[in-house]
Parts: sequence; C-alpha cells; structure tokens
Amino acid sequence: MDIAKKFGLKESTVSVHIRNIMEKLKVKSRMEIIYLTKGMFED
Repeated sequence: MDIAKKFGLKESTVSVHIRNIMEKLKVKSRMEIIYLTKGMFED
C-alpha cells in the first residue's frame, strides 16, 4: 500500500509487479527478495 501511494499506482498494479519479480528471482516470499537484494541499493 505504501509503495502504491508513493508512486500514485493502484495496489493491484504493485502486487502484479512484485509477483513478477518473485517469479524471475525464483523466490517464494517478499522477505527472500529483501535478503537477496540487501546491499544492492546502499550508497
């Protein structure tokens, strides 16, 4: 919901994108995405 609000999108749109990301990364949860990408976006 927070992501959708920040970018002016519907929650369903964000959910679809997250689901697609999960498929491509072959993960089963959002926590796995966080673990895999930890440190990728830090300065």
